[in-house]
Amino acid sequence: MWPAGGTTAIDIHSAMSALIGISLPACRIDGQRISIRRTDSGATLWPAPVDRDEQLIVGLGNPESRYTDTPHNVGYEVADRLATSWGLKWDKNPEVWFARGSVNGQAVCLLKMRLAMNLTGPGLKQLSETMRFSPEQCILVFDDLDLPLGAVKTRIKGSAGGHRGVASILEAFQTDAIRRVKIGVGNGDKDRSRHLCCEGI
Repeated sequence: MWPAGGTTAIDIHSAMSALIGISLPACRIDGQRISIRRTDSGATLWPAPVDRDEQLIVGLGNPESRYTDTPHNVGYEVADRLATSWGLKWDKNPEVWFARGSVNGQAVCLLKMRLAMNLTGPGLKQLSETMRFSPEQCILVFDDLDLPLGAVKTRIKGSAGGHRGVASILEAFQTDAIRRVKIGVGNGDKDRSRHLCCEGI
């Protein structure tokens, strides 16, 4: 879905480094198609409880194959690219894909909930009770139609801005103090829902 060339490349590295507070290895999305590599050992795995200083990066998306490579799934795509860039391996259980490790001394956990995006909140809240993390440890990564394609914007807290997946999370945790990285997918299309779910834009 990303145009070729460097003019609209997404510099996720600087956004994540700013929110986490340490320097992380660079990660850019610049027109390359992202392939998802998932492990499947046949066993059900559950992530172990997290440490207090571990950072959880939650890529928002829809698990159904029909949403692959659509603007609405950019959160999944960013999580996949971060895992590849940082050398982390995906594991999965019926509710979540997760990849954990240490990046420049910082413990990180990438998450992709295996739920419809608009229902992410209750699932993530339940996972937080299993893994024992707080919403303050999370960074949400998701699409934003109001930003130009390829633009990146960070927020420390605030409303969902019309994003139903984010609204679901804020409601489930009963707080708006959750860090976010918003990825621009706008193209001026008046049919916003059609644009979000069209492949290859």
